Formats: sequence, structure tokens, C-alpha cells
Amino acid sequence: SEEEALRILETALDNGTNFIDTSPNYGEADLLVKQLLQKCDRHVAANLMVATKVGLKDDGTRDFSTGFLDDQMGLICDRLGIAKIDLLQLNKPTVNDLQDGRLFAYLSEKKRAGQIRLSGLIVGEIETGLMALEEGGIDSLQILYNLLYQDTEELIAKAYKKNVAVIIRSPLSSGLL
Repeated sequence: SEEEALRILETALDNGTNFIDTSPNYGEADLLVKQLLQKCDRHVAANLMVATKVGLKDDGTRDFSTGFLDDQMGLICDRLGIAKIDLLQLNKPTVNDLQDGRLFAYLSEKKRAGQIRLSGLIVGEIETGLMALEEGGIDSLQILYNLLYQDTEELIAKAYKKNVAVIIRSPLSSGLL
């Protein structure tokens, strides 16, 4: 239930969680996070980083046009009740999506405009993560890594050397582990 989900989030905060990753594709999760932000102590809210993703459409296709990304950012801010996104992540762009540099420029502009604090990339293909590290200007990579999938170890090491944060996704292999 919504009440139970909110209690789970509050318990997580009470026990030191300071990072929440959400998405327009996670159903009503962002509305729960909004309630959580409204209920929690200002100090706790100030230390909580809310990350979100853009670029994935409801039908599962990806759209990295600036119009779609701007629309998603507006929706996210409205649904979370925030004016600025802590961490905006592009949701699995391909090498082709990144090649012309347009998306890196987009993220840089959103930072300069004060609409986002940090920018990142969710890595679908290792090559996109490597390209993002070479291009520079991003703050984080969200990378698949767990006991069953360790192909991203080199990418993690390179991110560390470039002082780019790494967010591990699916550490329990979607519940298998």
C-alpha cells in the first residue's frame, strides 16, 4: 500500500539512506518521494540526493531529443515538487546517441542553467561508459555489476581514476542472488 511504501522510505532515511533513484517509468514512486520530502526534517532533506533518469519512453523506446528530455525534466520536477534535480541521468544512450556530443552539451547547459546539480549516464553498453569518460563533464555512471556479471570492472576502475562516481545497478541480479 502507499502507506506501507512511505513507511519503508521513512525507515530507510531513519537508518542512514541518503540516495534515492527514481524515474518517470517507476509508476507512482516519484509521488511517494515527494511526500517523503515534504514530511522529513529539513536537515535530512538537504542531505538526501534524489537521482532520476530521462530518455526512456513509456513504450520502451528511447528518445534523446532535447524536447522530450525537457518535457521529462518538467514532469519530474512537478511530480517530485522540486525546482532543481540533484542527479539527472541519461537512460542508456547508445554510442550513436553520444557521438555528436549534443547530449553532453545538453547536460552541461542544464548544469549552467541551474536546473540540475549533477549529470550522469546509465550504461547499457560498456562502450557508452568509456565514451562518456573520454568526453568528460559527467559526474556519474550507473553500471550493471554483480557476482554474475563483472564485465564492467575495467569501466569502474577508469571511472575511479577520472573521479566519476559509480552507481551499481542490479547488485543482486534482479533478485537472483
